[in-house]
Amino acid sequence: MKIYPSVWGSITRFSNMLITDLRTINADGDLSFIDWESHANINELPDKDLLGPTAMTITENSSQMFEINFAIAVSTYSSDKNLFRMRSYLAEAFERMRTQKQLKVYDSQTAAALGYMVFIDGTMIAPMSRADVRPWQYVQATALLEPLLT
Repeated sequence: MKIYPSVWGSITRFSNMLITDLRTINADGDLSFIDWESHANINELPDKDLLGPTAMTITENSSQMFEINFAIAVSTYSSDKNLFRMRSYLAEAFERMRTQKQLKVYDSQTAAALGYMVFIDGTMIAPMSRADVRPWQYVQATALLEPLLT
């Protein structure tokens, strides 16, 4: 199993599950998945609310002990005048990424469950950033990859 694609795929799955749940909470928003790393120009994004992963790092602290750091970024479009939808999306992401919460890890080749990432202290909502067209903000967290199941 290769760590990087399996962890990224699992974070992508986590993002999509979050979107599915948020669509029921915020029926007035058109929320879609985005891989922020594949979009360099924020001004060319679709006219909808967007949520997805970015800024992932993997550090091997010792043999087979991995620390994963990543962010779930959100950007809403012009109909979110007072950013209520954005704050709602961020609040839910933050709650799911708090200390001791878990994110299941799946093998990127076989989709077999391998273990868990357990979030550790330090989850934060970063300050608001603005592009010319739309605001965006993210929840950043660190998790430890529990020893993989054999």
